[in-house]
Amino acid sequence: MKKTDKLSLFRKLQTYIPFILLSINYLTIILSFRSSPFSHLLNDHDSSMFLYFGKAMNAGLTPYINMFDHKGIVLFWIQQLGTLIGGENYSLGIWIVECIFYLLTLHYLYRTCMLITKNKYTSSLAILLTTGPSLITFSGGNLSEEYALTFISIALYYFTNIILLNNNKSYYLIIIGIMGGLTFFIRPNMIALWVVFCLYFLLNYLINKKYKLLSRIVKLS
Repeated sequence: MKKTDKLSLFRKLQTYIPFILLSINYLTIILSFRSSPFSHLLNDHDSSMFLYFGKAMNAGLTPYINMFDHKGIVLFWIQQLGTLIGGENYSLGIWIVECIFYLLTLHYLYRTCMLITKNKYTSSLAILLTTGPSLITFSGGNLSEEYALTFISIALYYFTNIILLNNNKSYYLIIIGIMGGLTFFIRPNMIALWVVFCLYFLLNYLINKKYKLLSRIVKLS
């Protein structure tokens, strides 16, 4: 093989590196979920309780009346959807939902990294390095943190877009607000991202006297 051919092949292979790194992260995470059809581990206490809520809601019971937990209603709707999709094999349905949620999380985290680094190799490597901490955080999957992370990742992307690219589009703010609401109604103590960024925008716009922009954001919120 000629040197030029080897170089051309190497460059072609390079284009697949980000996809490979992201795929390693994605497959490692989704196969670590206890709801995976390849897993023989039982769900932990919290996950089992959430599954019970989902099945009970599909059976006609009402959360907070017929059964109670301090988590938000959005989490139970997610469980209801998963158990509905899975039918008798409710764990499979939950796993499918988890796979979709983590795919969205991965997509928006990668896009956020691209906004910051503008380098697909650095961005994909950064995502790969989160694999270990993610395995610890998810702890077998189907926990409130896992689902909230999806909405947090989406909001983080749009917050970063506004700050770095000065994109103050109205629909960005609407999406950020919706994601904040969904996160709040999964677990209220996970809205720190919105608190921090909203304080930043408030102080920044007041200092720079951007009162019209601040007024528009307040109206949209």
